[in-house]
Amino acid sequence: MSIEAEAKGLMGNAAFVEALDKARAQAIASAMACDVRDHDGRRRFLDAARVVDKVQGHLNALILSAKTGDEVDPNDFYKERAKNRFLALLK
Repeated sequence: MSIEAEAKGLMGNAAFVEALDKARAQAIASAMACDVRDHDGRRRFLDAARVVDKVQGHLNALILSAKTGDEVDPNDFYKERAKNRFLALLK
């Protein structure tokens, strides 16, 4: 089985995707619950949320590169997700 097929299997697994979403949500909620003066704690939780986003971006990049045959930068998925979140806050 190719690495692209394995990535597609993971991202097609509802339990895995839900686990990623819950891990991200829990890290963000923990960051928001930090004391105002706890900059280090907040940063660590937000870093954990970023790691989850990057893992998801890498898996999506592998899937897309297998479909198109082109090299895809995983950071494009991370940047697009961050932009969409920012735009959602403006609504």
